[in-house]
Amino acid sequence: MKARALVYCILLLTLVLSLLSTVILSSESIKVNSEVNASDISKHIEDGDDVNLVSYSIVGDLNVNKSTFAPISNPDFNILLNKH
Repeated sequence: MKARALVYCILLLTLVLSLLSTVILSSESIKVNSEVNASDISKHIEDGDDVNLVSYSIVGDLNVNKSTFAPISNPDFNILLNKH
């Protein structure tokens, strides 16, 4: 009797985990169709804000040729440079 209950619990858990992963995948697919204006990106770059665009479509022309970027420090790379 206990073995049968254990089997049912495992099957129920498998079903729940499968449904949860389906919900997560469907919520991620919504972000793929998101759009952001190129002018908004340019403004954030000029203000020095972080810009993270994963699975977004950029609408408009994005020209970063005239943008100045602040140098980003990378301690791991600096250690390699100092070892020579």
